[in-house]
Amino acid sequence: MEEEKFCFKIGEMANYFGVSTDTLRIYDRMGVLPTKKDENNQYRFYNREDFIILDYIMRLRSTNMPLKDIRYLINESTIEGSLETMKRHYALLEEKIRDYENRIAVVKDYIESFTNTINCLSKIQVELSEPMIYLDVGGNMTAAMDAFSRLTQRYVPKLTFIIPQTLVDFHEDAHSLESFNRIKKQFQYALTLVDDGNFHAMEDFPSDVFTYCPPRKCVHAAIKAMTNQDYSEFYKCLDFIRENHLELDGAIMLRALSFRNYDMAYYDFWAPVK
Repeated sequence: MEEEKFCFKIGEMANYFGVSTDTLRIYDRMGVLPTKKDENNQYRFYNREDFIILDYIMRLRSTNMPLKDIRYLINESTIEGSLETMKRHYALLEEKIRDYENRIAVVKDYIESFTNTINCLSKIQVELSEPMIYLDVGGNMTAAMDAFSRLTQRYVPKLTFIIPQTLVDFHEDAHSLESFNRIKKQFQYALTLVDDGNFHAMEDFPSDVFTYCPPRKCVHAAIKAMTNQDYSEFYKCLDFIRENHLELDGAIMLRALSFRNYDMAYYDFWAPVK
């Protein structure tokens, strides 16, 4: 009677541990938990030892340990081998934690960026720019992204259009869609990163790769553009510079913040002024 109490059919075993019968069949096929068959009816059944082993398996699976490692622990490993397997799994989980921490940091960075965009949208003002790390993309975006990835994976560099001072025309009659479409062909491309992590101060900061741009007096606004339709908010920023008798003191940065398909984009406008 005692043995019968610990004789489970596959459905009963699955229900007891909260898994599907398909899962138990996979464990059987992979040799993780082979089942026995009743000679009379060929039904799979599990005994007391299977019950104990499956409990062990479920605990290991709760750590996301691969089935091949679990099979090794159950069928082949010594206690010393089990220790080494668990150490390797621990290191793998730590690596995944770091990876998710980086992903969370990237998402938080976007949340902050979108929040700032909403708060600064169409509000043109003179302020100190944020400290930035700058890298000219040139003709190789992949190499530029790889360089930032080696520097940090916790912050998102923004694609940035660099508008040379020689392209900027403050005359109102030049503020048109046609004018913008004409000059945008000559924009330069860079990646810029707000230096929240104070990377430029690190001893091993690759200053031969990146340019550090310290805070400077700028006209700033978050602006919205309708792609190939409306760039009026860009020109409002130029009007602000002209009307307040400010003098442009370098290239304008348009840092790409967010896009909606191909018709709308949001940018961070930074124009250094004297």
